[in-house]
Parts: sequence; C-alpha cells; structure tokens
Amino acid sequence: MYDLKHRFLAFLGFIFFCLLSLTISFFAFESIFKYFHNTPVVTFSAWSFFAALSPLVTIPFLLMVIPVIAHGKQISIERGRKLMLFSIISLVVILILTTLFYFTYKYHLSNRGYIQCQGIPLGWTPGMATQYVLDESLCQN
Repeated sequence: MYDLKHRFLAFLGFIFFCLLSLTISFFAFESIFKYFHNTPVVTFSAWSFFAALSPLVTIPFLLMVIPVIAHGKQISIERGRKLMLFSIISLVVILILTTLFYFTYKYHLSNRGYIQCQGIPLGWTPGMATQYVLDESLCQN
C-alpha cells in the first residue's frame, strides 16, 4: 500500500505526463495540418506523424498509475500485461503508419511539383526534416 504522500506524487506525475503527451500530440497535429496548405515552402518531418499518435503508446503507461492514485496499490499483473501489449502493438502500428505517411506524402509533394532542397532546414536537427520548395531559389542554401 502506498501512503498519501506517494499517492499525491503519483497524481502530480500523472497530470504532468498526461499534459506533456497531449501537448506534444497537439503541436504535431498542428504541423501535419500545415503540410496540406499550398505554401511555396514545406518543411516536412515524418516524426510529426509519429508524435501525433504517440499518446497511444504513453497513455497506457499512465493508466497503470491510476490504481496507485485511487486505491494506493499497484495495478494487477494481468491488466499491466494487457496495457503493455496494447502499447507495443500501438508502437508497431504507429511505426508502420509513419513509414506509409512518409512515402505517401513525398509522392504527393512530387506530384504537386515540389523540389527537395539539399542540406538541413534552418532550426532542425540533421536527419529530422527535409525542406521542399516549388522554386529552387527558395531553398535556404
């Protein structure tokens, strides 16, 4: 059994990580929606799609804390296994969907006449994003 102090700390952690996960997902969805605006410059990152769906992996871990908060005891092993299985399956499905989105969106961009710029887009970590433009003079390099 967990005492009141540990239950309160678990509650604070639950709130923090829930808000963090949902905030990351919100901003990822926002960037995905920007991909479909007809702008002359698009900075594309497939990781946005992964981040948008990441709560499917993280929320089950957060659900494991609810019995600690509510009853002061750990989750049952059976429920823990089910939540872990859901998280693992979600992770695999998200990785597959991210890969499909990556290739589909690149095809979509090439059909709309976008050209891939060489180099790293300004403000991005190497390998995390690619910049596409309608006119090569718009590339940052």
